[in-house]
Amino acid sequence: VAKTQDSNGKKVPVANTFLVTIGKDVPAGVYDVRAHGLFGISNPRSFVVGDLPEKAEAEPNNTQAQPTAMAMDSVINATLQSATDVDYFSFPGKKGEKVSVNCRAARIDSPMVALVEVYGPDQRRLVSERDTFRHDPYINLTLPQDGTYLVKVHDLTYSGGAQYVYRLGVHKKPHIEFIIPPSGTP
Repeated sequence: VAKTQDSNGKKVPVANTFLVTIGKDVPAGVYDVRAHGLFGISNPRSFVVGDLPEKAEAEPNNTQAQPTAMAMDSVINATLQSATDVDYFSFPGKKGEKVSVNCRAARIDSPMVALVEVYGPDQRRLVSERDTFRHDPYINLTLPQDGTYLVKVHDLTYSGGAQYVYRLGVHKKPHIEFIIPPSGTP
């Protein structure tokens, strides 16, 4: 349980907030996390252990003029704060780079139906995706020119709130589309 200090300097629990400690030997992946307490065990919640550098979204980032900057091969943890919230992110790219833009929302138990659009340095929309990989957008793109690219993220029905969390990753790592025969180790 996460704790904070009250006015007397005494540590007190923070309601509905938990600290999760991950060992350095835990492989990257999605794990189920449960809480056990006086009234039993909770339903599972998805928890992601990543292998890329991560940071939190920096508000305000609601217009193309004020995107949250992200590095290539990194992840941003973000929230659609309210209905009609639209988030913008930017990343640097070079002509010919093969880039993946991965938005995890449904896969981490968020009610968000994510819609992701990527814009080139010339402000033209290059791609728009919604339900590509297990109900979340996943974009594979070869960058057409050098410059700064914009990523626009919003909910399909322009909903939002504290539960509308997502993870946006931009990387050059390979992605497994499918395996034939449908079994084996990736």
